[in-house]
Amino acid sequence: DAPAGRFETYSAAAGRTNAILGEHFAPLLDRLRATLEPVLGGPVRHDPRLALPGFHVFLADPAFTRPVADVHYDLQFEHLDWSPHDPIEPRRQLSMTLAIRLPHAGAGLRVWDIDRRHLDTLSADERSAHMQRNHTAKVHDYRTGELALHSGYLLHQIEPARGYREDDERITLQAHAMPAGDGWIL
Repeated sequence: DAPAGRFETYSAAAGRTNAILGEHFAPLLDRLRATLEPVLGGPVRHDPRLALPGFHVFLADPAFTRPVADVHYDLQFEHLDWSPHDPIEPRRQLSMTLAIRLPHAGAGLRVWDIDRRHLDTLSADERSAHMQRNHTAKVHDYRTGELALHSGYLLHQIEPARGYREDDERITLQAHAMPAGDGWIL
């Protein structure tokens, strides 16, 4: 992810990792783009200054049965230089996960009905009351080979593992898409 105010450093690192990802995963990334275009209703392209979609790789570890992942919004786009793509539509940005391999007991994403865009319109008291009313997350199960799309503005967390087996693996392709002009930047 790009740290605030350090886009050039991020972009240089992305160039190095993009070369590796492109060499080894070009067919998968091409298939992702081709799958997204009819769903999103426009061309999907990549800006070489930005990181390609990457992977979360979790091998078996009993620690993953606990909620060790951060509860967060996907707001990484706020630290990127979008000037070549003006106008962008940040309120419509998407986050996505393609499950490649899942643990035997399954895996998913915890999602709270707390949308950052809505919170920004509330007073402090209203925000607190809204968060109290929506403090329970729903779990959305992943299925191997299926692409899950959601707004990165929804509060979410990687669901803890539902059990532990030494041969479990949780491998997902992670991506974000920003609407820009007549299409989307992946």
